Amino acid sequence: MAKRFGPRNFTTAKRRFAGSEECEAVQSRSESDRRHRHIRGGHLVAMLGTTGDVPELDGVLGEHLNETSRVQCVVDQFGPTDLLVMGGSHNNPNSPESQLVGGAVQEMRTIAREASPITHVSRNDPPFLLIHGTQDRTVPYSQSELLHQALEQVEVESILVPVDGGGHGGFPPEELANRLRQFFDKHLRGKDVAISKEPIASRRRNDE
Repeated sequence: MAKRFGPRNFTTAKRRFAGSEECEAVQSRSESDRRHRHIRGGHLVAMLGTTGDVPELDGVLGEHLNETSRVQCVVDQFGPTDLLVMGGSHNNPNSPESQLVGGAVQEMRTIAREASPITHVSRNDPPFLLIHGTQDRTVPYSQSELLHQALEQVEVESILVPVDGGGHGGFPPEELANRLRQFFDKHLRGKDVAISKEPIASRRRNDE
């Protein structure tokens, strides 16, 4: 499935990841259930970006199974990246992360590790743009820092843009759109574009 992004008409592909719910290849978007959207959106987008060279995780559903799962670039907004170190309530048996792996995260460590984007980082990964509120109470800001560091260690282009004082989404739409356009212009259109790494000022201080 494809859709258009903004006035520049970027096409973003959607696919199912190993039988999971649909997610966008290059941009994470919200779902209706706010509590679980970070597991279905940013997490799956990051997984899609880091597992293009892990064929055993592609799944066997749908058409075009002979085509590559690689994507050109990834925009991950506040997604979990290492389930085993999120800590706190994320380790509870009923947390979104525990529901994802089929049991309490710390009791399902092998599956949780495989379900963490950071596990699959390699030098073959596409460029990443990570955008995360520094006061996110749902997914710690450190989750994006960890993935950013892991990508840089294998020399994959990664840009981490903090939203100062931002929570779990609700970022200023105009500045957010500017960063996305810069990133997509460079990596989808092949333009010589500078992508700002400056923090974005939040419109709010805490999660709703």
